[in-house]
Amino acid sequence: MIKFLKLSAIIALTAFIGSCASTRQIKDITPPFVTLMVPYHATQGVPLHTKIRVAFSEPIDVKTINSKTFEVFQGESLELISGNVLATTSTSATFTKASDLIPNTKYIGKISTGVKDIAGNTLADNFYWSFKTDSIPEIVTDTQVIVINKLVMLKDTHFKFNDATLTDEGKKALKVNIKILKENPDIKVRIAGYTSASGTEEYNQELSERRANTVVTYIYEEGGIKLERLEMIGYGENRSALYEPIPEDIKSEEAQANMRVLFEVVVK
Repeated sequence: MIKFLKLSAIIALTAFIGSCASTRQIKDITPPFVTLMVPYHATQGVPLHTKIRVAFSEPIDVKTINSKTFEVFQGESLELISGNVLATTSTSATFTKASDLIPNTKYIGKISTGVKDIAGNTLADNFYWSFKTDSIPEIVTDTQVIVINKLVMLKDTHFKFNDATLTDEGKKALKVNIKILKENPDIKVRIAGYTSASGTEEYNQELSERRANTVVTYIYEEGGIKLERLEMIGYGENRSALYEPIPEDIKSEEAQANMRVLFEVVVK
């Protein structure tokens, strides 16, 4: 009987140690990282009214998103500019300058290691990206946008539900567009993301940008199309193709028409 109790105690202790080890293993020690930047890195001709945005790989401690952890510098002198920093969702943040950006100017964005996720993990390294604004204000630009019929428009079914991950059908559609871009090496395209009216304006804006970013990344990495030929913009629920009388009905004809990513040929 005593031997049996000793054996039971050993089994219980082993199970307890295993449980503790298991608990240690599931502790979140993965640092967050930036998954999206708007404007996209190395983008040229950025509209002067653009808000500067970033998205993260996981929910962030919003108290760590501020003017010291999200900074923007302008010009060759890297002058720090002032602006309002806001965590627009749990996984994204926006920098809004008090006035429009300066024409024909290089800007550098910085997300510092002061940003932490919910578990307290910080970014592994400071994250930098750059872009350059348009030479003239958008209201007087002579840019023309043409939607070429043979470029495939991505629909909501080309992405996983409520996500920016491409489905196999979406990848197949993009391969068609990659072939067209390779056959027409002189054209540049603006990849524009749109959403339906369901959800908050902030979430829809972020989703449209993430989907457009996914498309740009796929075309660049899988198709070898140079980033100089690709512009990216997210319109969120703005500029809808059809009016949605019932925004909550995401399966309506109007909602399905509005959830899309367009390829627009930009001619300057």
